[in-house]
Amino acid sequence: MKDFETADSAEKVYDLIIKNAPTRASIFIDVDDTLITPKSKTFKKPPYNQIIDRIKENKSSYDHYEEIISNWRLQRKVILIDEEWVEVIHKLKEKFPVYGLTQMNTGAFGNIPSMQDWRYKELKELGIEFSDNEKLVIYNSGQKDEAIFYKGIFITGNHSKGGTLSKFSEELNARLMG
Repeated sequence: MKDFETADSAEKVYDLIIKNAPTRASIFIDVDDTLITPKSKTFKKPPYNQIIDRIKENKSSYDHYEEIISNWRLQRKVILIDEEWVEVIHKLKEKFPVYGLTQMNTGAFGNIPSMQDWRYKELKELGIEFSDNEKLVIYNSGQKDEAIFYKGIFITGNHSKGGTLSKFSEELNARLMG
Protein backbone atom coordinates (compact mmCIF):
# COMPACT_ATOMS: atom_id res chain seq x y z
CA MET A 1 0.00 0.00 0.00
CA LYS A 2 1.24 3.48 -0.87
CA ASP A 3 1.36 6.16 1.82
CA PHE A 4 0.20 8.84 -0.61
CA GLU A 5 -2.03 8.83 -3.63
CA THR A 6 -2.15 11.69 -6.07
CA ALA A 7 -5.31 12.96 -7.66
CA ASP A 8 -5.52 15.30 -10.60
CA SER A 9 -9.30 15.58 -10.77
CA ALA A 10 -12.29 15.85 -8.48
CA GLU A 11 -13.52 12.45 -9.68
CA LYS A 12 -10.17 10.86 -8.73
CA VAL A 13 -10.46 12.44 -5.26
CA TYR A 14 -13.92 10.90 -4.97
CA ASP A 15 -12.66 7.46 -6.00
CA LEU A 16 -9.80 7.60 -3.48
CA ILE A 17 -12.10 8.67 -0.65
CA ILE A 18 -14.67 5.98 -1.41
CA LYS A 19 -11.93 3.35 -1.63
CA ASN A 20 -10.00 4.38 1.50
CA ALA A 21 -12.08 6.42 3.96
CA PRO A 22 -13.59 4.71 7.01
CA THR A 23 -17.40 4.78 7.05
CA ARG A 24 -17.50 7.26 9.98
CA ALA A 25 -15.01 9.68 8.40
CA SER A 26 -15.58 13.39 8.02
CA ILE A 27 -14.27 14.84 4.76
CA PHE A 28 -12.53 18.23 4.71
CA ILE A 29 -11.95 19.95 1.37
CA ASP A 30 -9.68 22.96 1.09
CA VAL A 31 -11.53 25.72 -0.75
CA ASP A 32 -8.54 27.91 -1.64
CA ASP A 33 -7.02 26.91 -4.98
CA THR A 34 -8.45 23.40 -4.65
CA LEU A 35 -12.14 24.09 -5.31
CA ILE A 36 -12.03 27.65 -6.59
CA THR A 37 -9.55 30.08 -8.08
CA PRO A 38 -9.86 33.63 -9.42
CA LYS A 39 -11.21 33.69 -12.98
CA SER A 40 -8.90 36.51 -14.06
CA LYS A 41 -5.67 35.21 -15.56
CA THR A 42 -3.99 38.21 -13.94
CA PHE A 43 -4.31 36.57 -10.53
CA LYS A 44 -3.25 33.07 -11.65
CA LYS A 45 0.32 33.55 -12.87
CA PRO A 46 3.44 35.05 -11.24
CA PRO A 47 4.13 37.75 -10.40
CA TYR A 48 0.55 39.06 -10.53
CA ASN A 49 -0.92 36.23 -8.45
CA GLN A 50 1.15 37.53 -5.53
CA ILE A 51 -0.10 41.14 -5.63
CA ILE A 52 -2.89 40.61 -3.09
CA ASP A 53 -0.62 38.50 -0.86
CA ARG A 54 1.97 41.29 -0.86
CA ILE A 55 -0.67 43.86 0.09
CA LYS A 56 -1.81 41.57 2.93
CA GLU A 57 1.77 41.08 4.15
CA ASN A 58 2.30 44.86 4.23
CA LYS A 59 -1.17 45.87 5.39
CA SER A 60 0.20 48.41 7.86
CA SER A 61 1.53 50.37 4.86
CA TYR A 62 -1.98 50.90 3.48
CA ASP A 63 -4.31 53.38 5.17
CA HIS A 64 -7.40 51.73 3.69
CA TYR A 65 -6.19 48.14 3.63
CA GLU A 66 -9.55 46.50 4.42
CA GLU A 67 -11.36 48.58 1.82
CA ILE A 68 -8.77 47.77 -0.86
CA ILE A 69 -8.98 44.02 -0.25
CA SER A 70 -12.76 43.95 0.25
CA ASN A 71 -13.38 45.90 -2.96
CA TRP A 72 -11.10 43.50 -4.84
CA ARG A 73 -13.01 40.53 -3.42
CA LEU A 74 -16.38 42.07 -4.28
CA GLN A 75 -15.45 42.67 -7.92
CA ARG A 76 -13.44 39.53 -8.64
CA LYS A 77 -14.99 36.42 -10.11
CA VAL A 78 -14.03 32.88 -9.20
CA ILE A 79 -14.34 29.62 -11.10
CA LEU A 80 -14.30 25.99 -10.09
CA ILE A 81 -10.92 24.42 -10.70
CA ASP A 82 -12.75 21.26 -11.79
CA GLU A 83 -16.42 21.43 -12.86
CA GLU A 84 -16.91 17.96 -11.34
CA TRP A 85 -16.51 19.30 -7.77
CA VAL A 86 -20.23 20.10 -7.52
CA GLU A 87 -21.25 16.51 -8.29
CA VAL A 88 -18.39 14.99 -6.27
CA ILE A 89 -19.31 16.95 -3.14
CA HIS A 90 -22.98 16.06 -3.62
CA LYS A 91 -22.13 12.34 -3.90
CA LEU A 92 -19.76 12.47 -0.92
CA LYS A 93 -22.44 14.14 1.23
CA GLU A 94 -24.63 11.07 0.69
CA LYS A 95 -22.05 9.01 2.61
CA PHE A 96 -20.06 11.41 4.82
CA PRO A 97 -20.23 14.84 6.43
CA VAL A 98 -18.31 17.06 3.99
CA TYR A 99 -16.86 20.36 5.17
CA GLY A 100 -15.01 23.20 3.48
CA LEU A 101 -11.90 24.82 4.92
CA THR A 102 -10.82 28.32 3.88
CA GLN A 103 -8.16 30.80 4.99
CA MET A 104 -9.77 34.21 5.30
CA ASN A 105 -10.96 36.89 7.70
CA THR A 106 -14.22 36.53 9.59
CA GLY A 107 -16.71 39.19 10.59
CA ALA A 108 -17.02 42.57 8.90
CA PHE A 109 -14.12 43.46 6.63
CA GLY A 110 -13.98 46.74 4.73
CA ASN A 111 -17.09 46.92 2.54
CA ILE A 112 -18.12 43.32 3.24
CA PRO A 113 -20.49 43.12 6.25
CA SER A 114 -19.83 39.40 6.86
CA MET A 115 -16.88 37.61 5.29
CA GLN A 116 -18.27 34.20 6.21
CA ASP A 117 -21.61 34.93 4.55
CA TRP A 118 -19.83 36.38 1.50
CA ARG A 119 -17.72 33.20 1.08
CA TYR A 120 -20.75 30.94 1.63
CA LYS A 121 -22.72 32.80 -1.08
CA GLU A 122 -19.72 32.81 -3.43
CA LEU A 123 -19.52 29.01 -3.19
CA LYS A 124 -23.29 28.53 -3.34
CA GLU A 125 -23.46 30.49 -6.62
CA LEU A 126 -21.07 27.89 -8.05
CA GLY A 127 -23.27 25.04 -6.76
CA ILE A 128 -21.07 24.16 -3.76
CA GLU A 129 -22.80 23.55 -0.44
CA PHE A 130 -21.21 21.66 2.43
CA SER A 131 -22.72 19.70 5.32
CA ASP A 132 -24.00 21.83 8.16
CA ASN A 133 -23.49 20.81 11.78
CA GLU A 134 -25.50 22.61 14.46
CA LYS A 135 -23.18 21.33 17.22
CA LEU A 136 -20.28 23.33 15.79
CA VAL A 137 -22.08 26.67 15.51
CA ILE A 138 -22.10 27.12 19.30
CA TYR A 139 -18.31 27.52 19.22
CA ASN A 140 -18.58 30.71 17.15
CA SER A 141 -17.63 33.58 19.45
CA GLY A 142 -18.79 36.40 17.20
CA GLN A 143 -15.37 38.02 17.59
CA LYS A 144 -13.83 39.51 14.43
CA ASP A 145 -11.17 37.24 12.91
CA GLU A 146 -11.96 34.35 15.25
CA ALA A 147 -11.94 30.87 13.69
CA ILE A 148 -15.55 29.90 13.01
CA PHE A 149 -17.81 27.29 11.46
CA TYR A 150 -20.41 28.76 9.10
CA LYS A 151 -22.88 26.73 7.02
CA GLY A 152 -20.49 23.84 6.49
CA ILE A 153 -17.32 25.92 6.11
CA PHE A 154 -14.49 26.21 8.61
CA ILE A 155 -13.10 29.73 8.26
CA THR A 156 -9.74 30.51 9.85
CA GLY A 157 -10.01 34.18 10.76
CA ASN A 158 -6.45 35.08 11.78
CA HIS A 159 -5.59 31.47 12.70
CA SER A 160 -3.95 28.66 10.74
CA LYS A 161 -6.02 25.98 9.04
CA GLY A 162 -4.63 23.38 11.45
CA GLY A 163 -5.40 25.56 14.46
CA THR A 164 -8.92 26.13 13.18
CA LEU A 165 -9.60 22.40 12.85
CA SER A 166 -8.05 21.76 16.29
CA LYS A 167 -10.50 24.22 17.84
CA PHE A 168 -13.39 22.05 16.66
CA SER A 169 -11.76 18.61 16.88
CA GLU A 170 -13.42 17.51 20.13
CA GLU A 171 -16.92 18.18 18.84
CA LEU A 172 -16.05 16.49 15.57
CA ASN A 173 -14.72 13.49 17.52
CA ALA A 174 -11.61 13.91 15.43
CA ARG A 175 -8.02 13.17 16.12
CA LEU A 176 -5.97 15.56 14.06
CA MET A 177 -2.43 14.71 13.11
CA GLY A 178 0.06 17.44 12.60
